[in-house]
Amino acid sequence: MQNESFLVTFIEESGDNLASVENDLVEMERAAPEIDQELVNRVFRAAHSIKGGAGFFELATIKELSHRLENVLELIRSRSLAPNPEVVNILLGGFDRLKSLLDDVERANEADISDEVVALAGLASSYLPPARKAEAVEMRRFPIPGSARVLEAGALQIDAARDEGRGIAMLRFDLIHDVQRLGRTPLEVLGALEANGSVLDSVVDIAAVGDLDSDTIASDLPFYVLFSTQLSVVGISRIIEIPTSGITIMELPRTVAPPAAAIPAAAIPAAAIPSAAVPGAAVPGAAVPGAAVPAAAVPGAAVPGAVGAGPETAAEEKEETGRRDSSAAHRDEGEGTIRIQVAVLDKLMNIAGELVLARNELLEAIDGGERRSVLASGRRIDVVTREMQEAVMLTRMQPIGNLFNRYPRIVRDMTRATGKKIELSISGREVEVDKTILETLSDPLTHLVRNACDHGIEEPGVREAAGKSVTGTVSLRARHEAGTVVVEIRDDGAGIDVEAVSAKAMSLGLVTAERLKFMSDKEKAALILLPGLSTARKITDISGRGVGMDVVKTNIDKIGGQIEILTERGRGSGFRIKLPLTLAIIPSLLVSVSGERYAIPETNVEELLKVRAGDAKNRIERVGDRSVLVLR
Repeated sequence: MQNESFLVTFIEESGDNLASVENDLVEMERAAPEIDQELVNRVFRAAHSIKGGAGFFELATIKELSHRLENVLELIRSRSLAPNPEVVNILLGGFDRLKSLLDDVERANEADISDEVVALAGLASSYLPPARKAEAVEMRRFPIPGSARVLEAGALQIDAARDEGRGIAMLRFDLIHDVQRLGRTPLEVLGALEANGSVLDSVVDIAAVGDLDSDTIASDLPFYVLFSTQLSVVGISRIIEIPTSGITIMELPRTVAPPAAAIPAAAIPAAAIPSAAVPGAAVPGAAVPGAAVPAAAVPGAAVPGAVGAGPETAAEEKEETGRRDSSAAHRDEGEGTIRIQVAVLDKLMNIAGELVLARNELLEAIDGGERRSVLASGRRIDVVTREMQEAVMLTRMQPIGNLFNRYPRIVRDMTRATGKKIELSISGREVEVDKTILETLSDPLTHLVRNACDHGIEEPGVREAAGKSVTGTVSLRARHEAGTVVVEIRDDGAGIDVEAVSAKAMSLGLVTAERLKFMSDKEKAALILLPGLSTARKITDISGRGVGMDVVKTNIDKIGGQIEILTERGRGSGFRIKLPLTLAIIPSLLVSVSGERYAIPETNVEELLKVRAGDAKNRIERVGDRSVLVLR
């Protein structure tokens, strides 16, 4: 059960790591040939973290695909490869496949990833000089002494680490004594290592425990990690709390990097880290460029790259820690989002405390028979419960940016599919809506954005002839308005041909010619929301089948929303969606008609009028057999 819990944690963290990958890749493509190292490092770290965890859980297919993605990203990091559209296409396909493997992790090892592996390996190989082409597929193996298991890593990554002044070390943990008994998890240990270097591979040697037929049963469960870092052996020992005898140097760096700062194991609970320092000192000495230390190297030697320069005292370690680059540890907004913000929980705790005090006051007032005090306590409880209601509703709220972040990739793919030039503008990412509304809104918004790209934006030649920029713009905005959330999708394309829509609707029998005579352009445009209506001249993989817009309206209706169409021929079109903030509680107006009570959501109420009894005769008239109000 505990392993299952670790696996669930790994999948959740992997999802967090992949949350912004699509947008980052699209931004990298847009900025090419310039390379934004921060973006590249973030995408690389996502693939790298997944590879490290996959190795621990024996998820060989996920590990292999992550490794191939790393190779290509490593070439971009080193500026050997530019993130042009073809490169980004292959990377996006690889990450899409990686997501699907993580979604079905139980069958991941049975999945066929040969197409992705061939594409990624071929891409990496094609951009390497002839003498290094083999590195794109070469795996270097590091046998574990006394074990049948082997640690391995890509030649490309090992050479890159050594060129950056990092040495390669093999670490041996005991999952029982070094991890579990100290209140840590394997994922926390890997996280601590990642903060101070790079985990290249990891394996658990289950065979070392023995079986039921063995005369003796091992007292430990070995966990091996292949690790590249600039820290000394003592520095590594301090941050992960294993003896220096469990650290073996495998390869030296080709260059000597500046001293590295040891980052404390932020992911490991402080209470789990013993206060006593691990004895031992780094062995000084200069690294020999290009030298490689065999697997039988003496454990405890300093990992080069910070040869004898790793922090040796607690004071130095604290000082070095303060210099850590916060950007490496800082996650982009939206990555790793917690479902309930800590501030909301604090507010709920404070309100709960106030509610307890108000209850005690009420009980005391009741015991004393003080009517005035009872009323005062009741009013206070009313105020506190309203505050609690609002705070509880906040726990369901999520920024709409979580949804908006999907669309740069969609617009980018639509641009390539249609041959058009389209830019996406997004604003209002911080607007929060109910989680249920966010999930239901996903498909309608996706359809509307695709329609804007396919139907709304014209071909570059058509736009140029009309005096427009050849690049069309699709904008996606969200804002609060009168207790609701308004989401708008607009484009600066050709607009909706309302006459063509009307003619199509009449030909399908969806509306009569008589009715069309009395309809405004806005009402005619709204006919596209009827089932089966499409004005597309041909059916493609993108659209033209006459389905979708009615589903958009149905889904929006389900969550109590309203959709309004805005269009101007030749200038563009837009869809305005008005949504309630939450579905948990819907403020309503109670009315009574013929003995029946009805609740009308306040968002659907346009105006309230008061007709006094004395004015009824003048304000209410009969038209046929019905009573009607003379409004103005």
